[in-house]
Amino acid sequence: MPVYLIRHGQSLGNSQRVYQGRLDFPLAEEGVAQARLLAAWLKAQGIVADALFTSPLKRAHQTAEILAEIAGFPEPRIEPLIEEYAAGSLEGLTQEEIAHSFPDYAGRPLDELGDFAKYGGESYEDMQQRCRQFIAHVQDSFTPEQSVVAVSHGGCLYQMLKLWCGWPAPRHFFTRVSNCCCFRLGIREVQGLRAAQLEWMVPIELMGQ
Repeated sequence: MPVYLIRHGQSLGNSQRVYQGRLDFPLAEEGVAQARLLAAWLKAQGIVADALFTSPLKRAHQTAEILAEIAGFPEPRIEPLIEEYAAGSLEGLTQEEIAHSFPDYAGRPLDELGDFAKYGGESYEDMQQRCRQFIAHVQDSFTPEQSVVAVSHGGCLYQMLKLWCGWPAPRHFFTRVSNCCCFRLGIREVQGLRAAQLEWMVPIELMGQ
């Protein structure tokens, strides 16, 4: 069962360099162009989808709609489990504004970086739980012959990659998750555990013009 994990195209929030979280920014013009390029690349590779899941946030949903239109994927299914981190008071702020308003933010130890509860957002454990629920849903609902595409966000995809490919899941897995990059995971059995291996990752820069 191949699983394709995709980050949305560049949003207006990305272009403004603010921490988006659950703020519902649409795609910027550049993001629309990225999504169209990604869709054409996926089609050229012969990649098909039996299901297309998307976060309910506009930047992901619009990306998924473009994939459905150009790559011929099924109608996107809204899936709240793959929505971006809720970041509370950090949302809508630039890095400079965060450093000014929350001077302890940048200096947090590594084991606190994925937890936004102290800022009124989502905890690390809450994010882990919903990612696990989505992984279980995909693995229980689709056969080895089917393929699944999920369009989500940098923070959520980072956690999903760790959970799906790392066992036991590491606290940190350092990788770049850029706009419209595409990860392909292969699901397989390892000592009785149904897990994933990262088969490849292609950033938008390598998909042509």
